[in-house]
Amino acid sequence: MSHAGHIKGLSLWQPWATLMEMGAKTIETRSWYTSYRGPLAILAARKWGWDFHGLCRTEPYARILRTRFDLPPGRGGRCPRPLPLGAIVCVVDLVDCVRIGPANTPAGDEYEFGDYTPGRFAWKTKSLRPLKAPIAWSGAQGLFDIPLSVKALLDTVGEVAEPAVGLFDGRSA
Repeated sequence: MSHAGHIKGLSLWQPWATLMEMGAKTIETRSWYTSYRGPLAILAARKWGWDFHGLCRTEPYARILRTRFDLPPGRGGRCPRPLPLGAIVCVVDLVDCVRIGPANTPAGDEYEFGDYTPGRFAWKTKSLRPLKAPIAWSGAQGLFDIPLSVKALLDTVGEVAEPAVGLFDGRSA
């Protein structure tokens, strides 16, 4: 669990950080296990990776990011709007971490948003709390501590926002 003086943080590349902030992504896949359970601040990394802009033009990424920015279908190019970089974008609760195998591999969009190679780990999250605005912060690799001064800001986030069922998997809500 988190300690009184800090909250745990995890950096994700874009567009995955925004997908988590939207509620379209609820499972983060990693090559390593964690026993940590509790509040987890999701940070957008400070820069873009290799060709992640290209990913934003492919499905299901393009469809979901269009819903985020209220854009009509068929808009090409790079990501539709600048996505936050070097900032905390939301807080979730890390509720489980399980080794990936055939019995616990998700379908649909969630599958597309992770690396579900058997033997990796699925970090399952719930209780999304998006921020009113991103909070600038430099992350790190692995789980890291965010000090009390930033935790106080995170404690003021809005109510838990669960994603609309079906919104991100092609079904109507």
